[in-house]
Amino acid sequence: MLSVLISFHNARPSAQNCLRTTVRAFQALASANVEFVLVDDKSDPDQQIPQLMAEFRQQVPAGVKVTEFLFKEHQHYTRALTYGFSAARGEQVLFVSHDMLLTPDYVRTLLAVAASDSRIGLVRGTSPYVDCFPQHKVMPPFPPRSFDDIDAFARYVSQYHGLAWVEDRLLTGDSMLIKRDVLDKIGVFDPRYYGYFGDIDFGLRLQRAGFKMVCAKGAWLWHEGAAAYKDKAQQTQQEYARIHAARMQVVNNAYKAFRDKWDRTLPENYPGTDAIPFERIRTLPPLPDGELQPPIRPDPAICEVR
Repeated sequence: MLSVLISFHNARPSAQNCLRTTVRAFQALASANVEFVLVDDKSDPDQQIPQLMAEFRQQVPAGVKVTEFLFKEHQHYTRALTYGFSAARGEQVLFVSHDMLLTPDYVRTLLAVAASDSRIGLVRGTSPYVDCFPQHKVMPPFPPRSFDDIDAFARYVSQYHGLAWVEDRLLTGDSMLIKRDVLDKIGVFDPRYYGYFGDIDFGLRLQRAGFKMVCAKGAWLWHEGAAAYKDKAQQTQQEYARIHAARMQVVNNAYKAFRDKWDRTLPENYPGTDAIPFERIRTLPPLPDGELQPPIRPDPAICEVR
């Protein structure tokens, strides 16, 4: 079974399109062996994200399990995904962000690449917006006019690249397919990070456990990028630069948690991912308390589960 995890925080138009394309993709795949885990990370009430999730539940085939997490306190990226991965039951787990448009060829290619090599533990794809990996950025030659255009370009990329893949140095928080073997061996995201660096930490643990982390060049989806922050700027009429500055403070705090966990000889403040010696960190002795991050149960005080 495949578990599909989608995380939301505001940005209703993006969230609505993400859910619509998810329904389209799995109708085209004609696969009933799937479950969905939907996480609303305390969106503003006027965004009506729970209503979108309820509509999605009505659109999937009868018998397909849909689990909804409705948070009363903002968890941010890492903790929200930690709850989602903990609830997923599939042999493979596919994470999709609310500002992405899913296509059947994207899903097919990820699954095929994952099956092609037992050493591969995690597969990501390409898109128009990619943190840290400009070589994985792929933009359509013309602006897409419809979901059909998105599907057509994804099909072209899949046919052009086939099952070609390249190994990645670190993990960034874009869409990813994770095998159950990985979750059984290293667990879920480390919730100490709150927002950022949970993905980087997870990728590091994955590699230290002997798995490969790769980009499937033939797997493409549309990714708007930073939709929640753009939405916040529009809703609050704040300058995006000010919101970005506050965001980078959160990044720096997360980096300090990463530094305390892995290597206190690293620079005291966030130097950028290119300056972090991941190759050396991968060879460090095991952490004293181990590197398994066990699944967590939702706290009813901060989360409603449906």
